[in-house]
Amino acid sequence: MREKTGIKKGIFYIEGKPVFLLSADYPYYRDSAANWEDRLRKLKEAGIDIVTAYIPWRHHAQKEKNGEIIYDFDGRTQDNRNLHKFIELNKKANLYLILKPGPFIHAEVNYGGLPDWVCPQEDKDIHAMLDFQQKAFFWFGKTVPSPFDEKFLRLTLEWLAKVDKEIFSKIGYPHGNLIGIQIANEGIYSDGPNHVSGCDYSVPGLKLYEKFLKQKYPHLKSTTPPTGISGVKTKEEILKLMAWSDFQGFYYKKVLENWKHAIKSKAQLMVNINPPYIKDIDSWLSRNIPEELEELGIGYGYTDWMGVPQEDKTIRSRYLFITRRATGSNLEDNWGFSKLYDERYKYPEVPFYQSLFTVACGAKGFNIYTGVSTGHWDVSIDNQHKVPYPASSPISENGEMGEKYKILQLAGNFFKEHGQDFLESSPCNLFSWGLYLPYAHICAWFKKKEEFEKAELKEVSCANALIKFSDGLYARNLGFDVLNLQFEKQEVLNLRKTIILEGGFFMDEETQAKLSNYVKQGGILVITKELPKLNERFEDCDKLKNCFKEQGQGRIILVEQDKDLIKTLIDEVGPEKKIISENKDLGIFLYEHKNKDIQFLFIFNEANQERFVEFKVNQKKIGLNMAGKSASVIKIEDGSLKAVLIKAKSQLYNSRITPKFTFDNETFEVNESVDLYAVKKEGSWKIQKL
Repeated sequence: MREKTGIKKGIFYIEGKPVFLLSADYPYYRDSAANWEDRLRKLKEAGIDIVTAYIPWRHHAQKEKNGEIIYDFDGRTQDNRNLHKFIELNKKANLYLILKPGPFIHAEVNYGGLPDWVCPQEDKDIHAMLDFQQKAFFWFGKTVPSPFDEKFLRLTLEWLAKVDKEIFSKIGYPHGNLIGIQIANEGIYSDGPNHVSGCDYSVPGLKLYEKFLKQKYPHLKSTTPPTGISGVKTKEEILKLMAWSDFQGFYYKKVLENWKHAIKSKAQLMVNINPPYIKDIDSWLSRNIPEELEELGIGYGYTDWMGVPQEDKTIRSRYLFITRRATGSNLEDNWGFSKLYDERYKYPEVPFYQSLFTVACGAKGFNIYTGVSTGHWDVSIDNQHKVPYPASSPISENGEMGEKYKILQLAGNFFKEHGQDFLESSPCNLFSWGLYLPYAHICAWFKKKEEFEKAELKEVSCANALIKFSDGLYARNLGFDVLNLQFEKQEVLNLRKTIILEGGFFMDEETQAKLSNYVKQGGILVITKELPKLNERFEDCDKLKNCFKEQGQGRIILVEQDKDLIKTLIDEVGPEKKIISENKDLGIFLYEHKNKDIQFLFIFNEANQERFVEFKVNQKKIGLNMAGKSASVIKIEDGSLKAVLIKAKSQLYNSRITPKFTFDNETFEVNESVDLYAVKKEGSWKIQKL
């Protein structure tokens, strides 16, 4: 963590205090500079303290006919290129900044924000990024460069160094208002969730692969990359597939490492990983390794472009997955893209529910993307999309503030007042899932039982097992965290009471030894499927097998394949269940403060009708009215209701209620249907409502 600002264990700190990272994105380059001050003031009044903004390379850099590159950060060629002015207006409004220079930014900008003159179709000296079929990777009709192409890398580093020198070095906190710098975007070319066979098979990419093999897989004879599983049977061929999957994380880390060197400023670096496709979660696991980013001093964050969580349970599963994989903030949450992505996002109840759900799952902040709709850009920045961009942000392109703005104010005030207490609270995670990435490496290629059988392999599972486990716990209002078994130190494992592992036929000797020591020190290791009997080279290894015979102070529980894992855990381990609920279609998340008598409850009504729900938390009876497919947050402090945040009306689901909360013998009630944030101060309720 940086001296004054930085990320520690996924939480952002300023001056040593944890900050709930509530932010809003403002694409200044799509708006007239004359609007900036007004829009920033309104974001501040909504409870926003942090503004995020991409810095499009193609917007600020022009290539002259003589080949010279001219940069404009002061607006001399166009008013909305005056980044210095935009920064000063943020400072005037007492807003912190997280700036995002790419190089690739997506953001619905032409060529993802890259200048046309780095395109391999325009400059034949630049290698295109290729897939396993040697087909170029395209972004809306244009090929994208391999990030390891020497010329493109030089140009990229020049761009990042220029932004660092002209902008970042002058505004770093505490002398300025810059607290974070996001490099890259959702992977390299928004490719974070792509299948492993889509990685870089270009000449520069394969040179890096050969280097990787020499370091980590010197026993493999061939350096030719794999292209598929057809006909694969030998140990060498299978290990080569796994090595290529393993290479994904190494590749991404090296890209970030290169780009990081161009930025000398001390602001916290971070990335935003896009969520996995449901069919390629193992590829996502192979490519995105937050622990390695942490070693680089880069904070882990994510985006949530998945869809309406009220409508699709697989979306809910992916939220749980991406937030539990590692602690971080939601750095892009759809609050405005109704026409471009899903018409239902014009309703405030959809992004409100979505943002609260990401926080309940584990996010340490969320980003309003975008806080402002815009309508003043030229075709060089975007020739594809219609005005406004996006269609329904909390602040319109004309500066008007509708119902979304008002619900944002309520949520903003809640987290501004209680965010620090929330960040000092922990979810009630009764179990730890042991993530073993080599299982993901093999499952990225072999997805079906029949495919394993054709390769004469025993079936292995990774992401699918974790999703099933996560869904099973969610249905019972039970929590968990995820441990990367290869990365975590022995002392971290030993702190966990119960670790669950979906076993496979192999596991490296070092990890087997860690788990054996964990059991000998008193831990409970629950393994489904089978005990690993081979090491990482598919050679005999009996460390866990021997531990099963002599378990020491702990024990190993083998769960047969046809048994209910969650029921077995409850029966065998017997954890204290803190939430007792008989309601169907009701999701409840409990956070408890480490040092104070404070609890936060996030409640999600998944039913399509309004109802009064009752349940118990720590033996205390709680009840509340909920609109159909709506969300609420409750804060309990010193055994009494302290604060409530509720969306009481839903136009989309044609549902409305009058807010009512009960806690033991205490009742809070409002006799009108109104969205509200209420907090008890000096014995009386202070209510903010729409």
